[in-house]
Amino acid sequence: MGGKRSKACLNCRIRRIKCDLELPACSQCLRSRKKCSGYRDEHALMFRDESKKIVQKVKGSNQLSNETLGLGHHQSLSSKEVALPSVSKSTPSKESTTPLSILERLSISPPSLDKGIEFFYDNYITFISSAPTGRAALPASPAWDFLFTNPAYSKACSAAGYAGLSNITGNSDHMITARKQYALSLQSVKNTIQDKSSLAMSFESAMILSLFELVNAGSWDVHVLGGVAIWKMMVAHDQTPSPRTQLFVVFFIFIKCLISAEPSPLGMEVWSQQVQKRMTSDDAFAVPLAYTTSRFVDLHASVKSGRIVDSNIIIHQATALESELDAWEHLIPPHWHFTEKIPDNASYAFQNKSHRYHNFWIARMLSNYRWIRILVNNLILFQLPSSTFDRISSLSTIARLSTDICHSVSYFLEPCIIEQGQAIPFPVMAGCFIIIFPLAVAGCAVGVGDEMHDWVIGKLEMLGERMGIVSASRLIEKVRKLKEEWTVYSEVAGREVDATRMETEGPTEGHTYQRVEE
Repeated sequence: MGGKRSKACLNCRIRRIKCDLELPACSQCLRSRKKCSGYRDEHALMFRDESKKIVQKVKGSNQLSNETLGLGHHQSLSSKEVALPSVSKSTPSKESTTPLSILERLSISPPSLDKGIEFFYDNYITFISSAPTGRAALPASPAWDFLFTNPAYSKACSAAGYAGLSNITGNSDHMITARKQYALSLQSVKNTIQDKSSLAMSFESAMILSLFELVNAGSWDVHVLGGVAIWKMMVAHDQTPSPRTQLFVVFFIFIKCLISAEPSPLGMEVWSQQVQKRMTSDDAFAVPLAYTTSRFVDLHASVKSGRIVDSNIIIHQATALESELDAWEHLIPPHWHFTEKIPDNASYAFQNKSHRYHNFWIARMLSNYRWIRILVNNLILFQLPSSTFDRISSLSTIARLSTDICHSVSYFLEPCIIEQGQAIPFPVMAGCFIIIFPLAVAGCAVGVGDEMHDWVIGKLEMLGERMGIVSASRLIEKVRKLKEEWTVYSEVAGREVDATRMETEGPTEGHTYQRVEE
């Protein structure tokens, strides 16, 4: 059945009469002298409805591959459904803690892990370790206990792992198992949010279910929205996700909004102000970047929908965003700077160069900064006349940031330290997922040359063939098509591109957040 789901009490739903939702009991129940059962939670309803949508698509979807980089409109969930919750007033927030070790409680050998979980931890998780080796590193990970104490989490990991394994081996039995585990995880999440138990684990499980969809090029955004629904419930129960986790999810929502040409979530400004107060001064530096990104998402939606058609207005707003992003880069804290090094694995390195970052969090935020600024400058170039001198600045910025994205790939694909000395209650999504969208943006940005474009295509092929992430493979044709469509911009500004390209050059005066390692 379609339409908005009723929050009415059970008696009013059975009698099919209007419920006024009064507390402690509705007027209809009081008049009929019946015990009011209370009202259904709107966030649980939202997650249930989004879950139904995704179950209908469990057999596969081409949505991501068809629209990811075209940034055009397609039928999707409205960003109005993604309004961000207010941040809990309690400071600090109540974070999830690692339970007592299952080994300590039971004093027995742990059960064997299925192939899906082994593949998931070998390929899709970043550990707090300099050289993790999959299952061997599991007992040292906080996630170890969760695999045996939370069915929603363990089944989600198994589903994503079996899906990737199936994509690599071509074994259809693995995909059948993956879908069964997926359905079991989804049902377990729905059960736990009904009784408000293990909300933090339900949130984490929803995020891993989105990885299942990324692996299969399915509707990953639905599970992100489901996670937002659980996030709202967590806020109501004083279990707010960490500020870093919130920022991570918000940037995924931005990508979803760009894909569907929708405005950013409601309440971004209020959320930005609230979450910034709960962060350390170093981490809080990322919040203005999120707010600037939200305004570009809004501008992009207005241009795509035809609400703004005047080139002068578009250029004015986009140039203002570009100025904000440039100022943000020049204020980056010292330990956010990266260094260049010879890569450990040359197959992951563009031009045999690799970045080294202080920690995984900083690397993720800088990656977000790069792809959003490239898109802002793409928009500026689309609107500027081909003979305009201002094109040189945009082309230079795109060349530099696209190169940085490619040089950072090695860091994201090699084992790395999340952050020394900091306990992480949940494992962190591996860089192979984080780098897909930035890579694709870099590979088809205006003015990018064939060398970089071909290298990006090769990395997307590698992610698909060797890591089983179909969404990466499906992006290849889109990246090629956009590169062909935008070649005209490179040709018109050919001399400017040749003069300003930095793909093979060292740091420049304007490259304020790089330090070359001696």
